[in-house]
Amino acid sequence: MANTKIKSVKKNTGKAKVPFKRSVLIKSLDDIDAPMKSFKVSRDTLPFFDMHITRQTVYWLILMAFIMIMQLSILIAQLNILKATDSLTTLL
Repeated sequence: MANTKIKSVKKNTGKAKVPFKRSVLIKSLDDIDAPMKSFKVSRDTLPFFDMHITRQTVYWLILMAFIMIMQLSILIAQLNILKATDSLTTLL
């Protein structure tokens, strides 16, 4: 089999493409009258050890309470299992 490739033929419309010219705008630093910007006054920093109750503090307290309740329920379940196994071993 012979490979026959068909080449695409470009049609010439007769119009020449004109390259796009960009206008270059160069200003010197003296020509630019930028307004003077002053620094913004920053907020006062809070001392590290001050206690402020925020939304995040409430979230952490709820999470801590949930974890402690779960730990106590697991401890109570373990103690009940221990009492049950002790009562079974004393009967034998």
